[in-house]
Amino acid sequence: MQGVEFNLVRQLNFIPRTLGLFTFKANATVLTVQGSLNGVTTVGTSGVPNFIPRAWNVVGEYAKVRFYALARYNQQVGSLFGLNPNPALLTRNPRREKLDLDFGFRWRRSCFAIDNLTERPSGQFVGVGDHQYPSAIWAGSRRFNVGVQGKF
Repeated sequence: MQGVEFNLVRQLNFIPRTLGLFTFKANATVLTVQGSLNGVTTVGTSGVPNFIPRAWNVVGEYAKVRFYALARYNQQVGSLFGLNPNPALLTRNPRREKLDLDFGFRWRRSCFAIDNLTERPSGQFVGVGDHQYPSAIWAGSRRFNVGVQGKF
């Protein structure tokens, strides 16, 4: 396996602190893999189940006194989910996109958050090329979190 990851974290100091603290974060991961399957068949990046070769995130954060807000966008390329000797029955996960929003007030850990704002569904497909059919679809429902939250 070979790969590279890029990561950037910047506080936007050109914005006056009286308006709050703005931070921008981004990262990207690109991986490749090559090896043998059962010592016989050589497989590459697209032939390894559950291997996500490329993913990236962009995050914007805002904080002022006790209030904070966060927006996070994540994308992963499609990937092979399982192996099958019949190529028409290969299961694949399509490209995944997700947008999360998180708002809070730091007072006894109360918070308000929205996960998966765009409600984009995700799933798996069986088949090859133009002959791909959904085998499982997850609703991708939006989730609102309101209340007290803690981490241990």
